[in-house]
Amino acid sequence: MVAPPTTDTARVALVHDFLLDLRGAERVFLELCELFPQADLFTAVHDAVGTEGRFDHREVRTTYLQRLRPTTSASMPLDEPALVVHDRGRLLRVPLAEVLYLKAELKYVTLRTALHTHVLDESLAELEARVGPGFLRVHRNALVALRAVRALERRALAGDDADEAGETWAVQVAPVGEWLAVSRRQVSAVREALAKGR
Repeated sequence: MVAPPTTDTARVALVHDFLLDLRGAERVFLELCELFPQADLFTAVHDAVGTEGRFDHREVRTTYLQRLRPTTSASMPLDEPALVVHDRGRLLRVPLAEVLYLKAELKYVTLRTALHTHVLDESLAELEARVGPGFLRVHRNALVALRAVRALERRALAGDDADEAGETWAVQVAPVGEWLAVSRRQVSAVREALAKGR
């Protein structure tokens, strides 16, 4: 066990990636907070309800991602379009307004939001029918929310669609800054959708 520093000049900062619930890593972080009561706390996102108020007596400094998070999970109306995902033994409703893209990988589909990545056991074709016109197929393995597309350009990405120079068309997904390949067949449709501002 580590004893707190004894000098008044020592300054300690404690950092955790996300403080959204109380599982193993968060419980260890909580113990560190008790060992260092004067330490500054930093995290990307903090959920006071999910962490059972255990950090309420401390100032927790967060990043811009905190502003992207809904204030409570109960605030989402049940009639709002959403996808249901299984996450660590629980069911979560992910509003379509938070989904940045869906990408098929092997027999699963990755659902990406600004804060989380979820794995779905559904086909991309089934999901495409459910998400509606706010999403655009950019590749046989990817659907992107139109509101999240920030750029379309030639990029050096690995894949079947790369030309002799190893480049392919790709879209940049905000706010995460990730690039997804666009198939040659879909480039004109992506250009048209971006030009219309759909």
